[in-house]
Amino acid sequence: MATANNYEDLLKLVNTNASALGGMYKGFDTTYNNYANQLVNNGSFQAIENARQNMTDSTNRQYNNAAKNYYTQYRINQNKLPEQLSNLGVTGGASETAQLGLMNNYSTNMYNNEQGRANALNTGNIQYDQMVAENSANIANQLASTYLSMAQQARENQMADAEVKRLAEQEAYERKQAEDAKAYERALQRAQSSGDFSAMKAFGWTAAEIKKANALYAGNSSGGSSGKSKSRSKGRKSSGYRYNYSKGKTNTSSEFPDVDEKEEPKTKAKTFTPNTTTAKYKETYGKTTVKKTYKPSATTSKYKETYGKTSSKKTTTKTVKGGGGKNKRMTK
Repeated sequence: MATANNYEDLLKLVNTNASALGGMYKGFDTTYNNYANQLVNNGSFQAIENARQNMTDSTNRQYNNAAKNYYTQYRINQNKLPEQLSNLGVTGGASETAQLGLMNNYSTNMYNNEQGRANALNTGNIQYDQMVAENSANIANQLASTYLSMAQQARENQMADAEVKRLAEQEAYERKQAEDAKAYERALQRAQSSGDFSAMKAFGWTAAEIKKANALYAGNSSGGSSGKSKSRSKGRKSSGYRYNYSKGKTNTSSEFPDVDEKEEPKTKAKTFTPNTTTAKYKETYGKTTVKKTYKPSATTSKYKETYGKTSSKKTTTKTVKGGGGKNKRMTK
């Protein structure tokens, strides 16, 4: 930071500090300028200069009066010299020497008087220069303290503004994420209702994923003649698809990336009561009971069961020892 030894140095310091603060935070240069100019122009320098001028005027009056007295005394002595020389009987060359002595004495007095004037003015100016320097240093310290305080405040304002901006951006981002999530769910529900998942491309689904979803929906809709598949498909229409909003793309898996199929219960309790020619029994899948029939004419028979969206061939081994309505055991 620049030093200041006088009024002009302080003005330069004010401009330098104000420019630096303006670069840190908008408006701080104006605030600092207003404060600094009031401080620099508080009248202290003018008071010192007024005191200096008073000292100068007083010193000059003092030595001017002394010079007048020396001249007056010289003229008086010069006028008295002839009478004095006559009384002493001095004539000729002696009188000239006496005249020269008066002149030399006057000249010496005037020289000493001016030397005294110069010394007095110089001493006074040194004192007032010191007063100016001390006043400048005092004001410069106040300017420096204010500058450091405002610079710290500018940095804090910068951080506060950055935090406000960050929070605003985060809020906008979260609001956009929520809006995207709602839009995704609405689009997914429409797709699940219509069976057309092509609109999911806008949400990051690939062509392969859309094709699988369309095929899966078509399979569920056409393969539910038994009533089971249709009811299960309708019952799961608003669930099963997930979208990763934080990454902006769909999740992936080995079969179908966005279908979260619920697995059928692994344990299925089955009971049946056979007739002589056709055995009827019930299979229980969780809370759903499905009636089935088979003909026990052979020891082993194959039949097709539908579990939700997957059809598979099953092999059932039946042990039949005759009719009579007795319960038989079946192992799959």
